[in-house]
Amino acid sequence: MLLTFTLQKLTFIPIIFLSIGYYLLIDFPKFLILVVIAMTFALFAVSPNRLILRLSSLWYLYILVFLVLIGAISLLDSQYFSTASFVLGVQYFLFSIFFILVYSSVAIDLEYSAKLFQKVIVWSFVVFILDTIVKYLNSDVFIFDGILPRFSPSLGASAGSIYLLSILIPLLNLPAVYGKKFHMVLNALVISLILLTLTRISLLALMLIFFYKTLGVLGDRSKRVAKKTALIVFSISMAVVGFWLILNRLYFEGAEASIEAINTNGRLFIWENFIREGFSKPLIGHGWGASSVFIMDSDLNIGFGIQPHNDYLRILFETGFVGFFLFLVSLLMLWRMINNSYAIHRNKSFRATSHMYLIVFGVLMLTDNVILYHFYTYTALSFICMSICATTDLKRNDLRTIP
Repeated sequence: MLLTFTLQKLTFIPIIFLSIGYYLLIDFPKFLILVVIAMTFALFAVSPNRLILRLSSLWYLYILVFLVLIGAISLLDSQYFSTASFVLGVQYFLFSIFFILVYSSVAIDLEYSAKLFQKVIVWSFVVFILDTIVKYLNSDVFIFDGILPRFSPSLGASAGSIYLLSILIPLLNLPAVYGKKFHMVLNALVISLILLTLTRISLLALMLIFFYKTLGVLGDRSKRVAKKTALIVFSISMAVVGFWLILNRLYFEGAEASIEAINTNGRLFIWENFIREGFSKPLIGHGWGASSVFIMDSDLNIGFGIQPHNDYLRILFETGFVGFFLFLVSLLMLWRMINNSYAIHRNKSFRATSHMYLIVFGVLMLTDNVILYHFYTYTALSFICMSICATTDLKRNDLRTIP
């Protein structure tokens, strides 16, 4: 059991590194080293038979493996191949498989894991603040885009807002490890910075977070009426401010509210070309990473990089309708497993955190490249898989607690 306790700590090593990877820019090869180390230790935690027993019911894992194979096979006759793009395109699915394997092979104590997760999140934010201060001293952390200045940390306003969402979700839901007052100040600071980025899809995600939070509080009879009222008022205020900021960036300055006047920063132009080319191989697509190569080869880079800024179109383009369907099924299965896990461990904060991570992920995919942002996907996947696999322990009556 002492070995199991040590191994659980070791499985958090990749999360700690990847939480600050936003600044260290940890790439795929370096992370593979961490994967090998973590997997080597983790596989010694339980017998092979027990590991197979736990994973046999996780069809989610099998779907991910099949998705990886589809994207790899479709590259065999694809004209859009690049090794670097392939690695970047497939990493989310490989890491999903990795987290399921790691957390299913060790005992998970929810209370201990929640505290450690919170500490990693808080210290990651401290690094973020220090990094922002350094950038401010050397240049400016605000950029001009439209009629309002935007807060733009090291990797830009959009990526910065998504990173902030990844740490806000557990801060809002998990028990405070550094005191309630400190966490209230921390939440207020994170929310303010998200608003200052003026990233439209992140603002929408923020509003959905508080909508979900409000529904949860309203359905909880143990919460006082004053607390419920305060949250409703705050959520409505957030919605008003959020929509006002979105509209300020959604339409060009002085333009009337019409479809033709919507400012998509060139996204519609890229999406039209993606759909047109994607239907040339509708069944299994063009292969992992093909979307980036297609943008480069077609000279579609019009100012915001070589990514499609829509991960649903990315999946459809790279894996076809077969892969796209399996991807949607994988998201639905995650949602179902989160609910099933709650039915066993009855931990509302874990369920709410997992739900929010998944909801925000699905929303951000509409206009951004969140599937490539390791500082969101790794953190979210780690937490969700940790919760699910802790339930597996309880269900199988194995290694329930850590001494």
